[in-house]
Amino acid sequence: MKIILSPKAKKGQRATSSVAAVVIVILVLVIMPASSCSQNTLTPPPATTITETPIEVDPLELYEEYLADPESTKEKYQGKKLFFPHVEVEKMSFLGEPPDPEKFVQMGNVKFRVRYHSQLNNIREGEGYIVEATGTLWGMQWTYLIIEDCWLRVIYPPGGATDLPPEY
Repeated sequence: MKIILSPKAKKGQRATSSVAAVVIVILVLVIMPASSCSQNTLTPPPATTITETPIEVDPLELYEEYLADPESTKEKYQGKKLFFPHVEVEKMSFLGEPPDPEKFVQMGNVKFRVRYHSQLNNIREGEGYIVEATGTLWGMQWTYLIIEDCWLRVIYPPGGATDLPPEY
């Protein structure tokens, strides 16, 4: 069958090409759904947890546990995600002041080194800020217990600060 789309085509030729186009469209609409009608049904795999649930720990209790027995504390927590539900921001660093070049939030003698520095933008020290932290145990540095690779979420005040820190 020859389809002519030229504007100079005769009336009968244009009608034939229109009928052919309609037949092709109908065949496509009938064949496509019919080909997908099979008895195979797809079921999703069972839901699984991608990572382990973090272990909930109080930062000051972890510090005391580490001082009492560093080796068993390392063995117990090393390489595992830890969740600290209530961290009072007593001190922090925006610029990585010496002796610690890393950006951190501190409660007592526990420093929480952040994964991304932008997480510190809406937190202020000494203003009653409370954050949740998730990270991994790194060990001791000087007299500080270091939790690294942290994610922080401001709990109080809700949403945190919206102005730039005074260090900027």
